[in-house]
Amino acid sequence: MQKRFSPCLLLLLAIFAGTLISCKKDNKLSIEEERKNNITATWKVKDVTLAYAINFAGQPLPVGFSLYNVAPLLPVSGPKLVCAKEATFTFNSNYSYAITGCTDLIFPGAGQSGSWSLSLNGGIFKLGNEPYMTVATRGNEWTLSNKVLILEADPNRGGAYVPVNIILEK
Repeated sequence: MQKRFSPCLLLLLAIFAGTLISCKKDNKLSIEEERKNNITATWKVKDVTLAYAINFAGQPLPVGFSLYNVAPLLPVSGPKLVCAKEATFTFNSNYSYAITGCTDLIFPGAGQSGSWSLSLNGGIFKLGNEPYMTVATRGNEWTLSNKVLILEADPNRGGAYVPVNIILEK
């Protein structure tokens, strides 16, 4: 009986030791770290779409309507919108950014460089001192909400702020 007990005990000890060695601590990143890693890249504007339905020149425009469809009808805001689509946005892992191109319509006050940060588990993206809410991140797309000043929307009052979704693409 002594001989049978020893091999069984040794086998159980070997299995237990193997289990302990194979169990590694999970080094999962926080949601904010995952978003930081996803944001750290160079982005371009893919689209700027309406976040709410609005009327434009008597026509109802639905949620998701691309402002690029009406850019030619906007003599002041249209060229700024087109220029923003040609801009590149580089967000570095040290929380600095550099922008090449126009930002005064979609990210007013951002300038050409500065710092960025995240808060609320990465749901709020701060570019300089301005917060923008992350609406969605899917693969190489990142959607932020903002209000843009469209001067032609209410020209007698200096324009109107239109809620939009800015869709960036890596």
